[in-house]
Amino acid sequence: MKLLKALAASLFLLTPMTAAAALFPIYKAEGDALIGGDAAAGFFGEFIDFGFDGIDVAINGEQIGGTLVSDLLISNLNGDTLLASASLASSVLTINPVNTDGTETEDVLTLIFDTLSGDDADLFGDTATVVFSFFEETQDNGLFSPVGVEVFSDVAPIPLPASLPLLGLAVAAMVGLRRRRS
Repeated sequence: MKLLKALAASLFLLTPMTAAAALFPIYKAEGDALIGGDAAAGFFGEFIDFGFDGIDVAINGEQIGGTLVSDLLISNLNGDTLLASASLASSVLTINPVNTDGTETEDVLTLIFDTLSGDDADLFGDTATVVFSFFEETQDNGLFSPVGVEVFSDVAPIPLPASLPLLGLAVAAMVGLRRRRS
């Protein structure tokens, strides 16, 4: 009976398993963002990377009416394009209210770009997710400072090696044989 339980447990290990897809940060930057315009004429925005880390993250966008268009360009000091896209798939802006004690709250703008190109485009799946974190309360005449930016890759699910279920089966069989002897 114990051997059957061990074999049943090892069969569970034979079921196909994959690691869950997750967002994995590839690039980080900190800088300022300049937002201008009005509701009638439309808005424009530009992120300015002040990091001296050898990677330059440039993102600009424009909203005219209800349509938001944006460009993403990440390059190195040699001017090589690491990641670029002019195709904005979606965007979400979350402005959080000020805390009850008057302290600032972090706000988030998420842009998802598709149709990726550049030397590092193979590090990404079909899309690159760009997340801006900032405090609306600190803006001065359309200048938001500091603004953090993270560029994430959608990591594809990674299948577990085929040898792992076989290893589980072998361990279960050895445990079953050992118990049977005693």
